[in-house]
Amino acid sequence: MNQPKLINRRRLPRIEVSLAVEVKAECGLVFNAMTKNISQIGLLFVTDRPTFKQLTMNQRLAAISQPAEVDIKITLPMENGALAEVFTHCRIFQLRRVSSDSYHIGLEYI
Repeated sequence: MNQPKLINRRRLPRIEVSLAVEVKAECGLVFNAMTKNISQIGLLFVTDRPTFKQLTMNQRLAAISQPAEVDIKITLPMENGALAEVFTHCRIFQLRRVSSDSYHIGLEYI
């Protein structure tokens, strides 16, 4: 039986990868999470319900013209076993509940 081919309609491909990320929100909240995927223009990370509620308390329905922003630090493993840290500023563009205690937050690099 032939499986249908999935068409990726995204501008840039995403890589499914689990990387440690530290997130610092404008409200001062700092927490650690793991990425679900990453691309050249952004990333998606997974968080739990309490963290999601704290992060989105004042920005749940942020206007598209003024999306909430966060600072992130991504820890990347290097070939020699060392770790590299990448710091960047992002805007939140996606908030999605995937189960009772799991949420996806999509970020776009600024």
